[in-house]
Amino acid sequence: MQKKAFTLIELLVVIAIIAILAAILFPVFAQAKAAAKKTACLSNERQVGTSLMLYTGDADDTLPAVYDPQGGYGLALGFMDPAAGNNWASAIYPYVKNLPVFTCPASTPRTGAGGYDAATAKGAANTNYFLNGVVDGKSLTVVPQPSGTIFLHELRYYTRTAQVRPLHYTYWTAMGKNMATTNWQAFINVNYDAGHMEGSNLLFTDGHAGYRKRSALTYAMFGCPPDLNPGKPTNLLPASSAYDAQVTARFNNDNYTSAF
Repeated sequence: MQKKAFTLIELLVVIAIIAILAAILFPVFAQAKAAAKKTACLSNERQVGTSLMLYTGDADDTLPAVYDPQGGYGLALGFMDPAAGNNWASAIYPYVKNLPVFTCPASTPRTGAGGYDAATAKGAANTNYFLNGVVDGKSLTVVPQPSGTIFLHELRYYTRTAQVRPLHYTYWTAMGKNMATTNWQAFINVNYDAGHMEGSNLLFTDGHAGYRKRSALTYAMFGCPPDLNPGKPTNLLPASSAYDAQVTARFNNDNYTSAF
């Protein structure tokens, strides 16, 4: 007995069902992949946090002091290059001893930015984590709330440079920028703290790590409380393209006073 073949209509129905299932499942798979990368990034930061506590234990409870706010700029081996200036990442590295920990798996290599581009040489160091300049070189005893004060936050791209954001005007001067301010700037950019579902993993100065939406980040979490900055915004802007112009304005014009 000859078996009946599928009709064209039946084949089209099957194809349509498969297409509908794919449309439903692919976003779920993408979200699961993004969530896995977010978890891996958080694990990286926790390892850095453990290393940070070991560092401060050996340094009389003092956080790493930075003399080069863009350590590794233009150098083949990035922030670990022998010619790189003292930077937060190279200071902690002896306690970490694992370069991949400095890079979030969700970040992508920075390109087209000259000396900031991701390093590709064998053994080169890259990172997408920023040091909060307000806590640079500070003793933990002067940080009012270590568990609520950011030590590291994120950039979408990984780069050879161990950078500092926000920056004090002295850093800007060292980088060749003439910013007429004595306060802190460059807290926010469209590429900062928005790589994980409109938020970021953060490492705090007490060594613990956690996730926050960018809209939940405050200037006080960087060490610049509202009582010292009356009339200024207290929260960073949400991670949305609708805010690009405002974000750019904030990046260029923020002048916040720190508490320590």
